Amino acid sequence: MERQVRVSVIMGVYNGEKTLNAAIQSIVDQTMTDWELIICNDCSTDRTGELLREWMGREPRIRCLENASNMRLAASLNRCIEAAEGKYIARMDDDDISYPERLWLEADFLDRHPEYGFVSGQIDGFDGKRLIPDYWHRKEKPEKKDFLSGSQFVHPAVMFRRECLEEMGGYRTGKSTRRMEDYDLFMRLYASGYKGYNIQKPLMRYTISTEKDKYRFRIDEAKVRWQGYCRLGLMPWGADSPAASGADSQEAAAGAQNAKRVIRTVYGRDSNLKLQQLERYRGMRPQHSGEGTAHGLSDISCGQRVAGAAVGRTEEIPAGSRRCADQK
Repeated sequence: MERQVRVSVIMGVYNGEKTLNAAIQSIVDQTMTDWELIICNDCSTDRTGELLREWMGREPRIRCLENASNMRLAASLNRCIEAAEGKYIARMDDDDISYPERLWLEADFLDRHPEYGFVSGQIDGFDGKRLIPDYWHRKEKPEKKDFLSGSQFVHPAVMFRRECLEEMGGYRTGKSTRRMEDYDLFMRLYASGYKGYNIQKPLMRYTISTEKDKYRFRIDEAKVRWQGYCRLGLMPWGADSPAASGADSQEAAAGAQNAKRVIRTVYGRDSNLKLQQLERYRGMRPQHSGEGTAHGLSDISCGQRVAGAAVGRTEEIPAGSRRCADQK
């Protein structure tokens, strides 16, 4: 019987010649040796392909895939997942540096905590000139309501159980989830009963980028937030949501305001009408994970109608779907 690799590290790369070598070296230097690194070259036009071939020639644990056309990150990562043989699947970006104990710490955590579907950790930020310790600190045990303020996990620092990604069908590849594929995935995982944990120590040096803040990406993020909030039971109840109530009422109220800003971004001139419709449902408990559709509010638009597949379907979670050991 062929031995299963403990951890498959997956990476998508496009024109990464300037930073790729250091990123790969940081995986080679891990204290845990039972890993494979699968890299998908997304039609790079620089020396990326040449560098990857050199690495494969001297490190048998590295495998490379080549896209026939530029498919972008989510689709490239899905190809890596299909090729992966590991019990656990860890993310890595071509411009970040994993600290030597990262893979061991995450795999050991998942071994000891079957109640968690995935794990990430803290990071040190790097802006190209200086290191910023404990950059973008994340809560140790995020809850559903925490997603109202944004993504709760650093994507390139995450390690998943294979079955989590398989149940989700990997990353969504629609236009609206572009550059938000991680946020979308994390919310879908929580909506399906999985939960994640953040190790409270830096696991990598993370390269800070401001490109995501461009306006067109903020519009896409609003669409992803809307779908995710609906799945998590955070809409249309706002501060009255069953997932955002009790002792955290002040935090929940702030989250409700954030949710309303998302609605205004998504619906534009129709936002006041949509907010009025949502008010009618305040205090109602969701019947299933697709409450946005159940209330006739699935026509998300921003100047045009957005297909459900592009922003994520709101289907019911089928009975008997897999969970971590103690999930209900």
